[in-house]
Parts: sequence; structure tokens; C-alpha cells
Amino acid sequence: MDAPRFLWLRPTMLLVCGIVAACPALAQEPRPVTVRPLGELAVPAARDAPAEVVSLDRAMLSAELNARVVAVHAEVGDRVASGELLAELDCREHRALADQAAAVLAALEAQIDFADYRVDRARTLSERNAVAEEALRERESTLARLAAERDAQRATLEIARLMVSRCAIRAPFAATVVSRPAQLGALASPGTPLVELLDVDSVEVRATVRRSQFEGVEAAARVEFDDGRDAHPVTLRARLPQVDPRADSVELRLTFDAAPAPPGTPGRLVWRGSGLALPPHLVEERDGVAGLFVADDGRARFVPLARVQEGRPVEVDLPPATRLIVDGRAVVEDGDPLRIVD
Repeated sequence: MDAPRFLWLRPTMLLVCGIVAACPALAQEPRPVTVRPLGELAVPAARDAPAEVVSLDRAMLSAELNARVVAVHAEVGDRVASGELLAELDCREHRALADQAAAVLAALEAQIDFADYRVDRARTLSERNAVAEEALRERESTLARLAAERDAQRATLEIARLMVSRCAIRAPFAATVVSRPAQLGALASPGTPLVELLDVDSVEVRATVRRSQFEGVEAAARVEFDDGRDAHPVTLRARLPQVDPRADSVELRLTFDAAPAPPGTPGRLVWRGSGLALPPHLVEERDGVAGLFVADDGRARFVPLARVQEGRPVEVDLPPATRLIVDGRAVVEDGDPLRIVD
């Protein structure tokens, strides 16, 4: 090669080498990757909120009078029917008072019968002018007084019978015995706890959601209570009107569509909205930023993501046709040329 020609080629070679040095991507081999449309990998985005199962009926049955515990018929864990006898208190004094009240009432009834007879007799004699008007009024007054005493005694008897009924502690609803503070022979007073009941069949889910999330729950096609082992379908029953100003949240009540979880079970209320979410294994991290790699015009493009939680599906705001890099994403960088393989 002669000198003039060499001198002409040298600047050209230097220019090419400079371009290659300044743009290493031009000299990089395309990365082999596989891609799939986002719509094939994504699922409807799930939202969740703290929730728990609560019983609609839980009651601590207590003594309503001063009496000694003479019998206990229920133990912890027993299933009891509505109206079933659970415990008994010593009721001899109250039964005696009830019998006494009934006897007094019977005596008054007898006096009223006789007073009524005397009034009728006085009226007949008054028509014949055989008895003074004052005597008739006196007998009518006696009858009215006895009738009033009878009404008062009936109330006394009702109260005595009510006290007798309180000696028998019965289940107000079908339930399971969860505690039995009653001790045989112990002296109970009004308010002394005896038997605690929990209705394990009548339950619902109590959840707390942000006020902005309520419409999403209401519009969701499927809502579930996830207890960590099973996902139970539930239906929204009510939203409580008050708002917690500290968290700007509201309380929801939901009913189970099938077999319920036991009362007290903690979990999450889960509902799916209109957005999309991707499995967490597709998320990559570059320079401390989590995101996805997509194929865009033959090159890899890194799309940062917000609100990424490790091990949980991540919500995305990308068109379903977006081509996600699936295999090979771990070694690509933003801007790398790509070779799409099957």
C-alpha cells in the first residue's frame, strides 16, 4: 500500500474506532431472550386489608340474685341448644315467696267473690228501698279496694315467679361453652359470671379498609377471606357509617358464602380490581430499583415499578400487548440489543 493511500485510510479507521468506543452497544452481541405478552402472564390485581371472623352472639351468663350454686350442667367445649339448662341456683327461698304470694292472691280472690255477692245483694235491696244508698256505696268501695289489692298481689306473684325462673340458667341461643366460672357450692350474687357462650355458627367477617378502597370492594366480582390456609368466598353485607379519622378507614361486615371459618380467625380480605398484576419472579432489580424488562424495538427497556413487596404479585400499568422479557432477563441491561428466540 502506498503512503498517500495509507494516509487517506488512517483518518477513516480512526473515526470508525472512535464511534465503536463511544457506542459500545453497537459492538455488543444481541442478547438471546424469550418474550411473552403481558396479558398472558398477568392476572387481575388483588387488593387486601386486615380482617377477622367474629361471632354475632357471645354472652357471659351471670347470676341475677343472691343464691348458692347447687348444680352445673355444662362444661367447656359442650355444644348446647337454645333453652338448655346450664346451671341451677338454690331457689328454696324464692319458691317459698312465690307460694306465699300465690296464697295471698287466692285469699283475695275469695274475698272478692264474697264482696261481689254483697254488692249484688245490696243493689237488689236498694231497688226495694230496703237498704240505704250509703251501705251500697260502702260495699262497692270494699269490692274496688279488694280488686286493687288483687292486681297488686298478681304483680307480686309475677315478680316472685320471675325470681324463681332466674334460679335456672338457660342458654339463650345454640352455642358452645367457652368458659365455666361457676363453682359448685359457691355463693353467687347479681353479676357473678357463671357460663360463657359463643355462637360458632352465626359468624361474619369484620374488615377495615381505607375509604378510597370501598368502591373497589363493592365493585369486585369476587371477594374472599384468606386465613392463610383457605380462601373463603364472602359477600359484602354492610358498611358502617362512621369513619376512623386516624387512618381514613371504614369497617365492613361480610357474610360467608359457604362453610365459615371459626370465630376469632385472623386473615386478610382480598378482592380483585380492574388492574393487572404480575408474578413476583418477573421483577428484576437494577441499581437498587425494582422493575421489569420489556422488549421495545429490538432492545431491552427497563420499566421501574412502584410499591413492590417481596414475594407478592406486583401491580403494573402497562398495555396487555407489552412484550415482557421472560428468559434471559437476569443478564440484560437497559438498552441491550436483543435476539428473540422461541
